[in-house]
Amino acid sequence: MPRTYEPIASQTLGSNATSVEFTSISGNYTDLVAVVMIIPQNTTNPAMLVQVGNSTLDTGSNYSQTGLYGSGSAAASNRLSSQSSLTFARESGIGNATTTAFTGLFHFMSYANTNVFKTILGASGVASNGVNREVGLWRSTSAIDRVKFYVSAGGFGTNSVFSLYGVKAA
Repeated sequence: MPRTYEPIASQTLGSNATSVEFTSISGNYTDLVAVVMIIPQNTTNPAMLVQVGNSTLDTGSNYSQTGLYGSGSAAASNRLSSQSSLTFARESGIGNATTTAFTGLFHFMSYANTNVFKTILGASGVASNGVNREVGLWRSTSAIDRVKFYVSAGGFGTNSVFSLYGVKAA
C-alpha cells in the first residue's frame, strides 16, 4: 500500500526561540513525521526535548525511552523511564553555537489511535558530535494533537527549521 507525506506546517525561525510547538494537529493521518534542522543558540550543547499531548501538553512522568549513540570512536546507550519529556540527542547534544547544525527526523507512530500508547522514533545527529537513534513511549491512549520541541538549555537559533508532515495511507 503506497503512503504519501502531506505537509501540515513548517516554521523557519526569524529570531531565537526557546521552543517550537505545533498545535491543533488533525487526526486524519496514520503517522506524523517531523523534520528539524536546528542552529544551536548557545555553546552548552543541550539535548533536544519533546513533549506531546491532547489539548494540553503532558508534563507528567509519562514518558520512557531507550537510546543509542555513536561517534565513530565511542558508543553509549541510555534508558530513561517516568520522565516529564522525551530526551533526544541526550548523549551527543545538538551542537555548539552556530558552528554546526543539528538535524533530526522524528516519527510519531499511530498518533491518533486511541487504543494504544504512542511510540516516537528519533534519528538525529551533529556531524562533529555523533549520531543518535532513540525510541520513546508516551504512556497515554489519547490522540496526539500537539507537539512541542525545546532544548535542555538555551534555545533554537535564527533560521532553525521545523517541518511537520502527515503520513497518509492510500
